[in-house]
Amino acid sequence: MPRPRPFPTLKESQVRRLAAPAAFAAGATLWQDGAVGRGTLALHEPLIMAQVQGGAQNELTVIVRHQAGDEFDAQCDCGTGGLCAHAVALLLAWVNESYTFERVDAAPAARAQAASLQYQWRHYLQAASLAQLRAITRRHGISHAGADRASLLARVAEHLAQPETGRQAVATLSEAQKRVFQMLYILSDGQPDTTVADLQEALGWLEISPVEEALRELRERGLVVTLPSHWFRSDPYTIAPGAGPLVPPMTGQWPAADGFDQPRLGVVHPFSGDLSRLRIVSGGVSVPEIMLLAPHLTLKVRRQPPDLAQAHAIKALRDWPYELDEMVRLQVKPGWLHQPDSVLSVPPPAPRLDDESLAALRPLTGADDLSDFISYLLPDPPRAEAHDTRVIFAAWQRTTAWTELWPVMSEHGLKGRRSVLAAHMTYAHWLEQLARARRFITRLLSLLPGGIWHDFASLLETTHAINADFLRERQPFPLQPAWWLETNGSRIDPRTLDAWRGAYGAFIERIVSGPLRWLGAVELAVQDAHPADETADPISVRAVRLTPLGEALLRGGELPTPNAPERALRLSDDLGAQLPLARNDFSAFLALERLARFEQVSDGHAAYRFDEEHAHAAFEYGLTLDDVLAQLARLADGPLPARVLTQWQDWWARYGRVRWYDDLTVFELADDYILQELLTQTDLKEHVLFTFSPRLIVVRPESADALTRQLVKKGYTPRVE
Repeated sequence: MPRPRPFPTLKESQVRRLAAPAAFAAGATLWQDGAVGRGTLALHEPLIMAQVQGGAQNELTVIVRHQAGDEFDAQCDCGTGGLCAHAVALLLAWVNESYTFERVDAAPAARAQAASLQYQWRHYLQAASLAQLRAITRRHGISHAGADRASLLARVAEHLAQPETGRQAVATLSEAQKRVFQMLYILSDGQPDTTVADLQEALGWLEISPVEEALRELRERGLVVTLPSHWFRSDPYTIAPGAGPLVPPMTGQWPAADGFDQPRLGVVHPFSGDLSRLRIVSGGVSVPEIMLLAPHLTLKVRRQPPDLAQAHAIKALRDWPYELDEMVRLQVKPGWLHQPDSVLSVPPPAPRLDDESLAALRPLTGADDLSDFISYLLPDPPRAEAHDTRVIFAAWQRTTAWTELWPVMSEHGLKGRRSVLAAHMTYAHWLEQLARARRFITRLLSLLPGGIWHDFASLLETTHAINADFLRERQPFPLQPAWWLETNGSRIDPRTLDAWRGAYGAFIERIVSGPLRWLGAVELAVQDAHPADETADPISVRAVRLTPLGEALLRGGELPTPNAPERALRLSDDLGAQLPLARNDFSAFLALERLARFEQVSDGHAAYRFDEEHAHAAFEYGLTLDDVLAQLARLADGPLPARVLTQWQDWWARYGRVRWYDDLTVFELADDYILQELLTQTDLKEHVLFTFSPRLIVVRPESADALTRQLVKKGYTPRVE
């Protein structure tokens, strides 16, 4: 295996060149005053970290990572971009006192996370008055005698960033405060965007004063934050940094311990029907497996028909999908761009991949709608972490390239319609609204207790009561809708529950029956209707239950250990290996990807074949023959075929005489002297993996761009191919 790249040795003159003069002077003063403490050096990545005193009571976490040459990336709680004075102080401590730095295998994640939370808290507390800061210190028992505003802010931010602070605060909440805390978590999309009036309407409370009082208490306890706004009628709120996982789950009934008797609009009830009369649907696929195996296939994006010239020239049309016949009919009307009745459809696009690619994915996914979903999440180029379940879930939550509304429109006969006069709303903005709607629903689902079958109809009713028009973003002032949904030529009124169920309710059903089911986060109880029954309920899901994996994904907890696999790897004498799909043991696929060459997916199996190239790659990775044989025996759940065993023994015996390497970045030099010059004048030696000759070297692929820029600075003119 290539050796880890260490953080480079530096001289003070190098640090001086890296930083602005003012930042260097201030950083030098900080270091000379002994402001740098608890220095840490990561042994397996080029990174150093320390605590730097930025004032009497202001301790900042500073992280500096080396990219290549004279390129460094600094992260500091002070929020200053580039190398700030605190980062300079850390580098000067490294120059002069590197022997005092604690050596660790990896950067301490807990300290890095705390540093990030402190930075976020400082951002929100900047808008707080001195009186508000002092109210928080009194609430938490923080000493503030004689402290100026800056020191007080830093002290408060450090205290509120501690996980225990939030847990203790939640334990003391009254029922009214819990309700407001939960509702703000559901409504807010992570930024201050929810007003007191929004919360009152969602809660269904008769008066606004209990909401205001609860928010004041929650703010002093460090559970919610707000920022001044000139856009909203009142300052908007959101959940405090790090407080999301602390929001208590919803229960069927609120305890009346404190006599709080405000009404509650909706309750998600446990399912009381007969589950034996319903069809239970669970994942059935493994999205991480699909994400790992799909890049092996030849997938092509569907070719799109050419756009009309007007679609690029007119702002109200730019980037929007449209129906060609409708567009042509509309443009014959004089002044159509400025008429209130000028309305265009927003049709769902065709699948992203062409038909041949969908057919190639079908043995892996089992359904074209899942294939379409996967096609939007596959990173280009592929990344090693892309098949991690948490990464997939986070990518789905963020994506605006795909929306659940597309299959809902196709399956339920809905039409998306938009006003041409609303030229301010771009297609990207529309898709972002739908992504926010997705996150709203997943936040609501995250508050359901796990392991319990919940009545889906009551979930829809609760959602309708909280925010019926959740597909469209809330506006601070009354405006005409820029877009809406129609069925059979009639606009859907979100206030009417029956019409709402067939559109907004179908969107919620698609979230649970699509991505959440595919990811294994939920189980569903479904009532199948006869295809010819036109009176059947458009919503077929009757109950939903969060799985342990779903609780972990939605609430940010530890992922559960997968159940023991039931189907073993099949090995054959022709060096073939067949691993069953949906095996519920993703590590098996990771192991086989390292040991064998992928061939195809067929009959519910991923087919691989062992060869010398992959065998040598496994040995180069650091595996021994015993490691390989033990892995294969575990996956096969038995002894290996004699042909497979002897072939691996032969490859191991020949290892050392033949080596295989892939995806290398090669530098070819013009003469025999440039390499020595670069090795003495730059940090090239830290990036070189292999030297084949004085003119040919191999470097770390991730360092190639930075090294190229470094060569240009030295006066060379590299050619990149």
